[in-house]
Amino acid sequence: MFKKATVVLLSIISVSLFYCEEAVKVETEQKKIQEYLKDVQVYNAKQIKSFTATLVQSQMGGTPITSKYYQKNTPDEVNLTRIESNIFGQNSIILSNRKGMFNIIGDKAINLEFVGNMNKGAVKEMFSNIETSKVENDKTTFTIEELMSKDIPYVVIGVKTDYSDEHKKAKSKMLSNAMPKEAKKYLKNMNFEDFIPFVQEYYIGKVDKFIYKIVSYNLKGKAISKISYESVELNCDLKDEIFEVPSNMKIEIIKNAGDMFKSVKK
Repeated sequence: MFKKATVVLLSIISVSLFYCEEAVKVETEQKKIQEYLKDVQVYNAKQIKSFTATLVQSQMGGTPITSKYYQKNTPDEVNLTRIESNIFGQNSIILSNRKGMFNIIGDKAINLEFVGNMNKGAVKEMFSNIETSKVENDKTTFTIEELMSKDIPYVVIGVKTDYSDEHKKAKSKMLSNAMPKEAKKYLKNMNFEDFIPFVQEYYIGKVDKFIYKIVSYNLKGKAISKISYESVELNCDLKDEIFEVPSNMKIEIIKNAGDMFKSVKK
């Protein structure tokens, strides 16, 4: 009887040790994937000095918008960007530089001052309710796989976050606060939780470590955002001048998102 009990006890201990070992192994693999993603993000921000690409982006399954994209990362860690698009039949250039963000439509430049104001104060206020929520209840898991597409080898990192109920409410409130009042009039029944990215996929070049595509999915599994860079040229020579508003162009200052929509319609 004692012998049988001993055998059973040893079996239980062996199984427990096995699962503990597997849990440690899984946790170690998760940390490796997380560290790899962090390393890639730092590399893209600091080691890639500039690039040009065809930018393709879509929101909530809408029609993709194709733009010509330019980015230059300066030594003082300022990201200079230029996006050339044609939206609703109008040529549009969005510039981001040390002076702020500008939208050039035709012969008019719009200073999007409200974006800078958000960065100074409103964003901090919007995120304050998230900082105080119980984010420790969230659980993030990582996946990794390799694939070949159009003769380019990719490492695909999946990041899934199971947000706590409190954190979901906080993020929904943040999104609601960020939306202009003018837009809310037409979106009264919107469920802001549908815009929270629960899963994100990063398509990373296996050779050059460049992040070629990011796809975000909501809790229902619907792609809410797709951003991809095609025909990429890395570390090309880009002059600071292409990120500046032409000196002879009149600049109109827009202080809120609602006024921006009115200005575009003029």
